[in-house]
Amino acid sequence: MILFGKLRLSDPETDRQIGQPLNIGWTVGEEILFKQTDKKGKAMGKNNTRLDKCKSLCESCVLGIEKKSLAQIKRTMVEKGQSEEFVKLEVVLRGNYLVKKNWR
Repeated sequence: MILFGKLRLSDPETDRQIGQPLNIGWTVGEEILFKQTDKKGKAMGKNNTRLDKCKSLCESCVLGIEKKSLAQIKRTMVEKGQSEEFVKLEVVLRGNYLVKKNWR
């Protein structure tokens, strides 16, 4: 999750910008939460591999959360009766994923 600053996604081979610059409210790498995997957790098909470059355009801060930590946060919030707060985060992640999916 980008806390402040601005990032740019680009094609690793051509350095062509992908979509628009990302700032507060955007996420980077959220596709790992939504892409299909096989039973061993490996990405299915070569189109699921993402090799975009991500470059900071100015001083920036990104909060990184591992997939397993995000699952633990969800479990904890559900146990405490705060699942609606986690749903808000999931909506942002899925929305960003869908928007960026259309950039390709």
